[in-house]
Amino acid sequence: MEGVSQEAIALAGHLKLSRLIVLWDDNGISIDGSIALSDSTDQIARFEASGWATARIDGHNADEIAAAIETARASDRPTLIACKTTISFGAPTKAGTSGCHGSPLGTDEIAGPCKTLDWPYAPFEIPETIPGIAVLPRTSLGTSGWRRLTTNAAPPSLRSWNRTSMQLSPQP
Repeated sequence: MEGVSQEAIALAGHLKLSRLIVLWDDNGISIDGSIALSDSTDQIARFEASGWATARIDGHNADEIAAAIETARASDRPTLIACKTTISFGAPTKAGTSGCHGSPLGTDEIAGPCKTLDWPYAPFEIPETIPGIAVLPRTSLGTSGWRRLTTNAAPPSLRSWNRTSMQLSPQP
């Protein structure tokens, strides 16, 4: 992991940013192959050492995901949820391999997960039965909108951090 990401992890743990929940796709694959080729870090222990709550779950199990999120929401610390998954789950020849990491799957490989998951929809079609998720990136809010959103929603330590960082940030 990059140094800056470890510093962010440490800061979040130190400030007890309890509303921070990270779902990590723990698929064990990098673009070059197995993660074990280049990294033996116990990521769960790493986050715990920085003051985070952690959980390991089956990332293909919606009930486990929902339960882990609910547990995380009740925590007084930031939470890492390690979702053990198989990359390209259901693909006939590329599931669990680096052959699908950063490469197009192709028609036959895409058909496998659709069949496995009983997904009758066309590529990129989202059925109306799936509730919409509003994603509001910081940039679309502008600085003043971000301040309004985070000022009262954060623990006191983060409110202090926001005030300090906003004073250091260039004003629009």
